[in-house]
Amino acid sequence: MREKVPDPPGAGVRPFLPASAALLLAVAAALPPETNPWSLAACEAIAAAAILFLVFGRNRSPRLPPAWALILLPLAALSVLTAPGRARALDEAALAIVVVLAGSLGRGLADDRRGPKLLLATLAALGCAAALLAVRQHAVTYPMQAEAVRAVDPAEPTGLLVRLEAGRPSGPFTLPAALGGFLALSLPSLLVWAVRSARPVGRAVAAAALLLQGYALLLTRSLGALAACAVGLLLALLFLAPRGRALAALAILLLAILGGGHFLHARRAEMAAAPGGDPVSLRAGNWGAALRMVRDHPLFGSGPGSFGIFYPRYMREGMNETRHAHNSYLQAAAGWGLWILLPLLVLMVRFAQAVRAAWRGAGAGADLRAPALAGGGAFLFHNLGDFTLFLPGVAIPAALLLGLGIGRPGAEVAAAPRAARGAPAARRAAALLVAAALAAHGVTTARSRTLLAGARESAERGDLETAALLAQRSAAARPDNADTAAFLAQMILAHRIEDDAWRAVGERAAERAVSLEPEAAILHYTRALYHQAAGESAAAFRERHAAHLLYPLKRLYRVDSPGPGEAPR
Repeated sequence: MREKVPDPPGAGVRPFLPASAALLLAVAAALPPETNPWSLAACEAIAAAAILFLVFGRNRSPRLPPAWALILLPLAALSVLTAPGRARALDEAALAIVVVLAGSLGRGLADDRRGPKLLLATLAALGCAAALLAVRQHAVTYPMQAEAVRAVDPAEPTGLLVRLEAGRPSGPFTLPAALGGFLALSLPSLLVWAVRSARPVGRAVAAAALLLQGYALLLTRSLGALAACAVGLLLALLFLAPRGRALAALAILLLAILGGGHFLHARRAEMAAAPGGDPVSLRAGNWGAALRMVRDHPLFGSGPGSFGIFYPRYMREGMNETRHAHNSYLQAAAGWGLWILLPLLVLMVRFAQAVRAAWRGAGAGADLRAPALAGGGAFLFHNLGDFTLFLPGVAIPAALLLGLGIGRPGAEVAAAPRAARGAPAARRAAALLVAAALAAHGVTTARSRTLLAGARESAERGDLETAALLAQRSAAARPDNADTAAFLAQMILAHRIEDDAWRAVGERAAERAVSLEPEAAILHYTRALYHQAAGESAAAFRERHAAHLLYPLKRLYRVDSPGPGEAPR
């Protein structure tokens, strides 16, 4: 009888980690969770399965965050619990957990033979698919939609026609900058493959993909994404042969400068539309507001996910309305508190150490970690002037790359025998709790958002009864979500305020929305309009004044400004 050969350390995780990492990448990028609720549920389910396998899997290795990170959990819990909008705080906390687990999956691939190739090949394929969709949007979809809008209303006032005619594609993502940020993850690895591939066919395919994705990046006309891509390509050059490296670096810098100039010229009308409309001054205003928010809430922040709610009270003349700080590090500090900068600083140090090691060719798998580090570096730089860290469709792929690049091949396997003795009972219990909470959050959030989307569609068709029913079902799925109550209150206010029965439903919804998110100016204003409709002048004045304090620059919220249906004073 043949004697059974024992598996090598860490072999028990090999079939699971590459497949789950590639699946998570494909789901997040092909169906960005910020626009697809059930994609969010799928990503959270994959992350939940990953944490269970990393803790309970046979011959597992220590790929979870280090033990010292546990001291941050009480601080994170306090930031979430003290947040004025509990639903937004929980949503951002869930995203943070998924991103951390994606990084852990990426680390797990560092000592795998096929995993890094599978991950990078999947990223390249998804980048090409997104680029093709972007080219189609620019050349076909947006011109057709612009024609349709112009035929209905040539003076369309919402800016939709302007955006369509600008032709800046977003691919499967919500914004052109998000598409550019995703392409900046893929382009550095394509450059490395185009130079290093041993086969002419491989070099040709990589070069073609590089040109396609580069063209799509240019179509986005995103200055931040262009600068991030330049940083990623320059990092990629560090890992290539020294011959011709300086000349290639100069070429990349020159192309970035020329591209930036072209972007500024092409977007001059957009920037001239309002005072301070150039990207630099707008972002400076956002950064200043974030710093003032950190000053006022240094310990536990204003609450995860609350930047857009608190931002209006920090606005000054000439600043734009936004839900993001256009600097993810400042936004994280504003929402979570200054303590969040500690893990971010550790990430930066580990990243710098990994770049140095890969540059010297140290460690097994350095050739595969190098393109991952270059793409991850582009992401880290991009978030100095943008917010793709808060867009899971870009943040999850970036976390996988950073985990792969920072992971230390050999160290994980060497530590496996110690980990094989089993995780402590407390750690197992915590893993079960987090996995169950994450999976439940994904399903309930997806169901609630799907029902709310159906309610909005019904309201647009004029079927208010169905809209109200779907909104109530959405609220039952996520009772902590103020958006559903706000939608119901505002729908009734717009269409059925004269009906006593409907108005009573709207009043309860408006009151509940304010109780769930007391820092939102629009919700206080909505409540004021219900008091006004009921003839309750003092209560209407109080709520309108509260809205004015939360958003001082908005004239509509001033108590001396006329509301809807009122004559000017």
